[in-house]
This record gives sequence, structure tokens and C-alpha cells, in this order.
Amino acid sequence: MFIQCDILDEKYTKLRPLNLGHEDCQSKHTFGPAVRMYWLLHYVVSGKGKYIVNDTEYAVYPGQAFLIRPGEITTYQADEKDPWHYVWSAFDADIDKLFELPYILDIPELKAIFQKIFSEFDFSIDNQSYAIARIWEIVGCLTNNSFTASDSPYVTK
Repeated sequence: MFIQCDILDEKYTKLRPLNLGHEDCQSKHTFGPAVRMYWLLHYVVSGKGKYIVNDTEYAVYPGQAFLIRPGEITTYQADEKDPWHYVWSAFDADIDKLFELPYILDIPELKAIFQKIFSEFDFSIDNQSYAIARIWEIVGCLTNNSFTASDSPYVTK
């Protein structure tokens, strides 16, 4: 039996991985207000904090991720008593389905990918191939998950 999965080039030119990183934040460490022209996804390994976008504040806890969309004004801040440690991935993407995602994500598959990055990736060396593969894996996870209308803050408003 012959089975084949064709790779359509035009579909995969819509994603450009930019970087992976992590930060163990100090108490009340704040970034923003800022506007980015790319996608940025933070996964909280430990601690907690808040994420503010479109005048809405979200509490974010370990095991959750928060999504920063291009062109939006965002601010995020580590908790005063239990500051967060997060891992992030940044990428340019022209994928409409990403705009359907809620700002706060609690997806087990995504959690597994970020935990893998945090435990396996040596951030002290230049390992672009690993970083690119993980970012593709992250975006694949995001675009393959289904979200109901109630997951969208736009629908809630």
C-alpha cells in the first residue's frame, strides 16, 4: 500500500520562526505597554502574573500561555510575591486561524511542547535548527486545536 503526505510549499511560506527564550523575572517585572509586529507566545513555567490587552486584564498561572498578536498594545507584569518564569516563542505568520485563538491558552499539547523546550533546549548555544523545529511544532499545535466561540474574548464582549 502506498501512502503519501504532500507538502504544499505555499502553505509553509506563511511562517517565519524568529526566536525562543526564557526569563526568570524579578518581582513586578513589567514589559510594556508595547506593540510588536510579530506573534509572541509566552508559556508560564512557574509563578504568576498578569497580561493586559485591549483594556482587559488576565491573570496567568503556571501551565498557561498568553498570546501577543501583532499590532496590539500589550503589557505584562510578574506577580510581586510569586514572579513568573516563562519560556517564549516569537514568529511572523500570515495564518488567519491564529486570530481565532483566545489570549490565554491552556492546551495540554502546548504545555508538553514548552516543557520539552525548557527541559531540553540549551539556551547558551546557538541551536537554530532545534528552535525552528519547536516553533513549527508550537504553531502546528495552535492551528490544529479547535476553539469554541466562548473561548474568544471578542465573543464574550
